[in-house]
Formats: sequence, C-alpha cells, structure tokens
Amino acid sequence: MKSFQLTRAMKTLGFIPVSEDKNGCVRINLLKPAFLAQLTVRGVIIGAYLYFILIYALQQEMSIPMVVVLSFNVLGTCGTFVYIFLMALAAKRLENNTFTGESQMTGQTLITMITPQLLFSTGTILSQLTLLTLEISWVSKCGLCITLFFVDIITLLDMFLMVSASYLWVLDLKTKIGVILNLEKAENQIDNFEKIHKDYISLKHALEPITFAEFSFVQILCIVSVYLAFKGYIFSLLQFLGMLMLLVLMVTVLSDLYELMDELANKAEETGLEQSNLRSIFRFKQISGKLRRAGLFTGLGYFTIEFSTITAFLATTLTYLIVLLQSNF
Repeated sequence: MKSFQLTRAMKTLGFIPVSEDKNGCVRINLLKPAFLAQLTVRGVIIGAYLYFILIYALQQEMSIPMVVVLSFNVLGTCGTFVYIFLMALAAKRLENNTFTGESQMTGQTLITMITPQLLFSTGTILSQLTLLTLEISWVSKCGLCITLFFVDIITLLDMFLMVSASYLWVLDLKTKIGVILNLEKAENQIDNFEKIHKDYISLKHALEPITFAEFSFVQILCIVSVYLAFKGYIFSLLQFLGMLMLLVLMVTVLSDLYELMDELANKAEETGLEQSNLRSIFRFKQISGKLRRAGLFTGLGYFTIEFSTITAFLATTLTYLIVLLQSNF
C-alpha cells in the first residue's frame, strides 16, 4: 500500500481529523462526523474502563505499586488519544506533502513497527488481569472483558497509526532524496535541492510535537516500569522493552534521513562545480550549505533525536530508579 493511500484512509476514518480545500491546503477539523463518532465510542469505552477501575479501588486494599500500575494503565489508555491531535497538527504543518506520498510500506517494515507495540500491549494486558478478581456478577465480568479488549485495541491502534504516519512521512522524503541522488549531475536543477530543503524543514517542524510527546511519555513510563519490575511486577519489563525498541526504531529511521541529507549536500556541491558560470556555482554552494545546516530533528528544541539521546534516556532511567529504590517508595 502506498503512503498516500494509508494516510488518506486515516483521514477518512477520523484518525487524522483534518480537511483539505480545493487547493490541497490542510486544516484541522474536529467536527468531522467520523472523528465525532470515534470520540463518542472512545468516551463510552474509557468511561466503562474507569468505572471498573473505581470498583477495584473500592473493593481491594491497594498497595502503592498497584496504585502506580493502575494509574499508568489509565494514563496510557487516555493518553494515546492525544496522538490523534498531534497527527492532525503534523498534517497541517506538512500541508501539501501530507497526503501525496508515493512510498511503499513493506511487510517487513510493518512487522518491525508493530513488534514494540505488541510487547507494550502484552505488558499492559498482564497488568490488567488483576481486575478479573473483582467480586461482581458474571454479566459484569463479561462487560469487563469486553471493555478491556476494546481498550487495548484502541491503545494499540493509536500507537500504530501514529508511528505509521510519522514513518511514512519520513519515508516519502527519503524517497524524493533517493530520486535526486540517482539523477545524473547534469540533470539536477537547483530547484530540486531547494524543494528538498523546504520539505525537510517542513517535516522537521511537523514532527516536533510528536517526538517531544513520545520521548517524554516513554521516559516517564520506562522509569516507572523498571521500578515496578524491581517491586515484583515483572510484566512491566515488557512495556519497558517495547517502548525502548520503539525509540530505537525512531532514531534509526531519522539517522538514515540525516545521512541522505549529507549525501544530497555533497551532490549539490559536486553539481555546482560543473556549472559554467560563477552565479550557478555560488547558488549550488549556497544550497549545499543550507542542506548541511538543516539540523537534526528535535523534541521542540529540548533534545535532539539521535542515538546519544537514547544513551541519556537510559542514564536518566537508571538515575531515577536508584533514587526511588533508596527512598524505599
């Protein structure tokens, strides 16, 4: 399936609540019927989930680790809904590049993206099994099982669509860069390089809120999940591993994009050296410099998306884990 087909399907189903005008300009539209219908269904399911959580809290003697487990399950369930608004914001910032991509998502890529999320969902499901000990009627238990099923499906779907949309937008740009790199130098026009620079800056700006939210949420989640593992909730390690794999995947994809941008800058410089007049040489030299200075993707400027960030991420997790264990919390 091509990227524009998948992203347009997300828009049609209300997972990217935006609309397009006749010129192809994208605008956030929270009044789309598909989005409002989805919002209603989510409200009912999450309301039922919170109802059963409340019953459990009233019936059971809650330990601090269990309070943390249930709180993070609720946060994860409700929090992934934010991804829809982040995707809508990203789509608006990408404008004409949102639903026009021609890149292909392979089966191997699909498996690579969904594996971390399945690990996270498995850990979440295991943490929810304790709700089945509620002293309620069999009808209510059936309702609980149905609620848990749909809650986990919605959470998994939100995460998968957010990762898929972000990946496809990056892949679309990588595909465009690949086309230019494969052209003969004589065929490359200055406009090609300027268009890539503009698209890179646009994509970087569009994905900043998503990367900031994802890295920040995962940082908190990993600290808590590792702490819970030390307290005997081993299943939380699955959540930790899933989210860590997801971050590594994000950094790997963007690192490939950084390398392509460097290659493109070299190509622009080499193409400029073959020009017949000084003005053209200067223009190619100038766009080459712009491509090199485009910079790394960031989380709203607070951190860069690169492998050193993963190292800092793990160091922060270890630091807070030591503090929590020493405080005997």
